[in-house]
Amino acid sequence: MPLVVITDSNVSPLAQLADVCFVIQEAEVKSFRGLTASLCLAQTLAISLGVRHELSSTTPDDR
Repeated sequence: MPLVVITDSNVSPLAQLADVCFVIQEAEVKSFRGLTASLCLAQTLAISLGVRHELSSTTPDDR
C-alpha cells in the first residue's frame, strides 16, 4: 500500500519515505497557522478513495 504524506516541507522525514508527498503551504496570521488547505486536501483524498472503491465494487449492470 502506498504511503501518502501531507507536509509543509520537502525536507520532512516523512516526505523522504513517502510514495506520494503533498507539500502544503498554510496561511499564517499572527503566528497562528490555519489548517484549511491540509484538511481540504485530506477530505478530497478520502472522498475520492471512497468513490473509487464504490465504483470498483459495483457490477456494470449496477452503474
